[in-house]
Amino acid sequence: MRYASSVTRFRRMAKKVVPARAIDAYRRRRALRRYLRSIAYEVYDRNRTFELEELEGELLARRPDITSRLMKDLLMRTDILIQQLDRQIEGLRARHGGELHELRSEIEALRDSLESLRAGDQGSSSNERGEAAADPLPREAIRRQASRLRED
Repeated sequence: MRYASSVTRFRRMAKKVVPARAIDAYRRRRALRRYLRSIAYEVYDRNRTFELEELEGELLARRPDITSRLMKDLLMRTDILIQQLDRQIEGLRARHGGELHELRSEIEALRDSLESLRAGDQGSSSNERGEAAADPLPREAIRRQASRLRED
């Protein structure tokens, strides 16, 4: 005879013989035990975690060599990260610095051409006092250069 079948037969017989109030009390007691056991496991797990954290703190306090190694490792990693960020910033600075240098040289070239045009305009207007101004072609060249700069 198997265990499960004999237990079920015993339960059936007990249900017939024992009063219903006693069976209900027994069921309530078993449910309360299951509930308290699950709460006990949960509390135990929580306390064990806290104890582990306390042990880590105590271990670090008792062993300064571990603390110093951890701090050195952390500082080394932070230093490597800062160096990588510095390289990226320098790359951006070099790239944008070159672009700024090109723009400044173009501005200087435009200023020089503008000054030469103004000098030519003033010379031609003083020589030809009553006549029309010089050819409008240089103005068109300046406009094209300015629009090209805006597009870039």
